[in-house]
Amino acid sequence: MITRNDLHSETIDFLNVCIKKGDFFTFALRMLNNDFDSSELVNFLKKEFKVSKEFSQKWVNEALTCID
Repeated sequence: MITRNDLHSETIDFLNVCIKKGDFFTFALRMLNNDFDSSELVNFLKKEFKVSKEFSQKWVNEALTCID
């Protein structure tokens, strides 16, 4: 499972900016473009941000539509 410790400092900085804006979509898009597994990303968002699996899945699914 992905944790914050697995992320590079540049990615953590980007994540913090996204959190402040509530922009989980942009973060999910960047992570998926960096070859992160979508199911791991859903679990990461769920765990790190204490949001529902459905909420996490929504952002990951929207990001996936931009990649495909």
